[in-house]
Amino acid sequence: MFKKISAILILLMLLYPVFVDHALAISLGSQAIRQEFVWNGTTFQTVNLYTIGNVDDYIGERCEVVHYGAEGSGSPVGSAVDYVYWDVANNQWATKYHCGAYASEPIQRWGGKDVTNEATVIRYDNLYYGLKDNNIYNVPISFEAVFEIILANGWKLTIEQHYDEWGHEVKFTAPGGEVSYVYGDPHLLQKGGTQQQELAAVGEYVFALGDSMSADYIVTFFCMKSNAGFSLVTDIQLMGPNDYELTIGRNGEFKRTGGSGPIGGGPDRVYYHTAPVDGITLDANFVYIQVEANGGLTGATLNWNGNNYPMTGSGRSWGITLNNLDDGTYTYYVTGIGSSYLTSQRTVTIQQASPAAIPTLSEWGMIILFLFLAGIAIFVLRHSNPGTKAI
Repeated sequence: MFKKISAILILLMLLYPVFVDHALAISLGSQAIRQEFVWNGTTFQTVNLYTIGNVDDYIGERCEVVHYGAEGSGSPVGSAVDYVYWDVANNQWATKYHCGAYASEPIQRWGGKDVTNEATVIRYDNLYYGLKDNNIYNVPISFEAVFEIILANGWKLTIEQHYDEWGHEVKFTAPGGEVSYVYGDPHLLQKGGTQQQELAAVGEYVFALGDSMSADYIVTFFCMKSNAGFSLVTDIQLMGPNDYELTIGRNGEFKRTGGSGPIGGGPDRVYYHTAPVDGITLDANFVYIQVEANGGLTGATLNWNGNNYPMTGSGRSWGITLNNLDDGTYTYYVTGIGSSYLTSQRTVTIQQASPAAIPTLSEWGMIILFLFLAGIAIFVLRHSNPGTKAI
């Protein structure tokens, strides 16, 4: 009996890896995985888990991301190199300088903002320097990327790339205020409630911001292990209604198709933020037009029916109000100064509703005279035949 039990135990030990690998279809050493999550009102639950290919092939397509940010990588950045970034704390565009001598503290290396009807996206990263020659901080050693996406349906997604014990942190905030996290260190680690599961070193994560994989908004981000031992978020894809699709690459570039608003990375880099929609009719004698740009501008000009008007603002945000407009149809577009960027042309019609007519003094006199004569006529008719009762 003892020999039979021992033989069965040995057989089970031999077959256990086969069963486990077959059940999850994952081998941490060679396969990349895809994990799909659905929001249950409190946190994300895994609904699908399967392989998406070979790790080496997957990394090969994004090799520049794997080596990006490793210690000693990158070329030295000189001091006083001007760059423009999105100042998240003050909600505005700002300008800074790379400073080689004082770069032990992180600085924001690049930033950008994209505004559409579906989402507002802000991205930037913190650049850390390391020592190289003569104890000068002049070599970029790590890049902590930060993405913040605020969706039209109230969801908020924040991804911060930390070079600490976690590697990266992804935070989803539901419209009701519920928060869910996804961590990576250095393999991908999904933590929700009491569930904790270590996955492969390369993964594709799909989050449905609803109760099924057919939710209005689907967020996908890609992660992999870097040669510095950290898990990196390489790029993000956001799918939404109205054929909305947004991809944010590792260098902050926007690639968007469908939807409304600007197309980051495209030739149309100045776009309407607040403006009358094309073809609208307004019951007002004024318009307010505000534009934003993906690139820094020295100014902006509104072309209104062939006449140019300078707009006020700074950096990437410019606006103007036109008052005392006559009724009629107008065309307009905005050109960015300091670039060849311009918006699409729109048409707007000003047509103020006519106020209700107020009778003049002579008209009031005619009305009073008519009522007086009508009253006399009724009186005469009632008393012309004494034998008839008035009804």
